Amino acid sequence: MTDQHPLMTGTLAELTRRKVPRAVGAYAVTVFVLLQLMDAAVDPLRLPDWLPTLIVIVLILGFPLVFLLAWQFDLTPQGIRRASGTSVLSRTQNATLFSLSLLAMLGLGYTFYIYYAGALELEVSAAPENRQFMAPENSIAVLPFTDLSAEGDQAYFSDGVAEEILNLLAQVEGLHVAARTSSFTFRNPQHDIREIGRLLNVRAVLEGSIRSSGNRIRLTAQLINVEDGFHIWSQSYDREMDDLFAIQDEVASHIAQALVESFAGLEQKSVGQTDNLAAANAYRTGRLHWWRRTPAELEKALGFFAEALEHDAAYAPAYAALADTWMLLSQYGNVTPVKAAAKAQPMIEKALAIDPESAEAFASLGLTRWQIGQKDAAESALRQSVELNEDYIPAQLWLAGVLGEQGRYPEEHQ
Repeated sequence: MTDQHPLMTGTLAELTRRKVPRAVGAYAVTVFVLLQLMDAAVDPLRLPDWLPTLIVIVLILGFPLVFLLAWQFDLTPQGIRRASGTSVLSRTQNATLFSLSLLAMLGLGYTFYIYYAGALELEVSAAPENRQFMAPENSIAVLPFTDLSAEGDQAYFSDGVAEEILNLLAQVEGLHVAARTSSFTFRNPQHDIREIGRLLNVRAVLEGSIRSSGNRIRLTAQLINVEDGFHIWSQSYDREMDDLFAIQDEVASHIAQALVESFAGLEQKSVGQTDNLAAANAYRTGRLHWWRRTPAELEKALGFFAEALEHDAAYAPAYAALADTWMLLSQYGNVTPVKAAAKAQPMIEKALAIDPESAEAFASLGLTRWQIGQKDAAESALRQSVELNEDYIPAQLWLAGVLGEQGRYPEEHQ
């Protein structure tokens, strides 16, 4: 300890003699003024974000440099001269102090380099073009299909196909589907498909186009991997434009089914009590014809409901749809109520055997009973249907009809 005290005293004396504290103090005041000026100038001059950080680092590194310069040189009226006079420190102590100061400067510079180089590397890796893609597994966006027809008159059909595909995919358990309001903002997109995928936070994007020629229409769809921009799946469909709604439903179902098969580990939700998208699509298409109520349309509906059962023989609503189609043929066609009821009854029984709580089956039962004059039984079945699914419109309509025939309109609205 006795050896260190003279060294400390001598070092302080030597620093004072060489005017090092005064030089470092003046530099500190200069640094403070510069930092204040820089802080005021950043926004007005629109300086880049990295410039203030660089200036602060340089100014900090300047402290050891000023110390070394003040130690070695004097500022005199005649200019800068090497420090003179007799040092209270030995040559070895003087060299040691100088070396320590130089090492401190180098060490400080190296510390800043390591820190900011690591931060820059992290920032670069976090940039959108370098960031690891973190969209959910099994996620997709459906873009509006492009109308490439010569007349440019297929936009409504193009949007309808995309919306139907989106609707079908939204019913698949485990598949994340970007909302229509988000994906449809990229109509006729100017962005790269990979950028669209990142903006929508999905791993795959479905895009397509519509072309028409005479009475034929060609629809092309392609599924693209957002991460690398390559195609996962592509398909074209050629159809006669005899029924655009039926084509829209059919093609959308085929595409949705193919897309589901392109993803791994998906479980489909119940779509009207079926896990088969093709069956659900045939059922919906049949209902489109069914609502038109003409004999020809009802015959088409029978075909689509039968097709639904070919895809899924345990699809209760399709059996019920066959039943009430036969009953409507007794009203709008040339089938007698007795014959229609004979056709409908086995279908209703199958539907209820599959699903004892099928609103569609109870509605069909109510319609059948109504058409053969059993109004009390019809009312009971229709009320059961409404209780099971108050949004099933046919049951509401038929119940209103049964009550209306009995002059019980006010009761319906109680």
